Amino acid sequence: MRATRFGARPRHPPPSWPRCSCTWSGKAAHGRHVTSDKDGAGRDVLSYLPGHVPAKWQTFRDDQLRAAAELLRALHRATEGSALAPLGVVCHHDPGPNNFVFRDGVPVALIDFDTAAAGSDLEDLGYMAWAWCLSSNPLRGPISAQARRVRTLADGYGASERQRALLPAAILERLERHVQLWSNHLEHPGDILTAAEKLPELVAWSKRKLQYIQAHQAELVLAME
Repeated sequence: MRATRFGARPRHPPPSWPRCSCTWSGKAAHGRHVTSDKDGAGRDVLSYLPGHVPAKWQTFRDDQLRAAAELLRALHRATEGSALAPLGVVCHHDPGPNNFVFRDGVPVALIDFDTAAAGSDLEDLGYMAWAWCLSSNPLRGPISAQARRVRTLADGYGASERQRALLPAAILERLERHVQLWSNHLEHPGDILTAAEKLPELVAWSKRKLQYIQAHQAELVLAME
């Protein structure tokens, strides 16, 4: 879905699923663009809230990890068993750092619900643990430090013993889905914003990330104990 700007207030086509909010702060709607009205064409009319979205691949502090996880947990708690997700929660499905608004160095809102849908809390938590904590890039530190950050994220989320035990496998499953996603786009580019010539690179990149997670399942399991 693409936004169109009219003056200072962007218009955005509504998502295809019944949604709870365009942004999420755990208490009220906050973020870079906040839904406040609809225009004659049925598009969301958005306003702007100050803040910044960080670069996706970097090392985050413990307080940043906890704050982000608390926001995700608040979304899940608010939607669990609701009409939007009677058998689970509303999953954001892309809760990486690039979809959080930061203010004063701390995540304050979750944005961009275009891919949100009903699902399992571990779908989101697994993706978040990967996107915020894990990388084969040596600049992100050794796997022991990365696994500790995953534990910090789980602490911030308030993960149960069961969720902690299942989290390493959930991370792996989300990476497998990531590989499949880009592989499908490579075979059937369709109407996506990514340039076709970039797709082979993204498939190879996703496979490298998956191999890294596969190689370090033991360390992740140990960190969750």
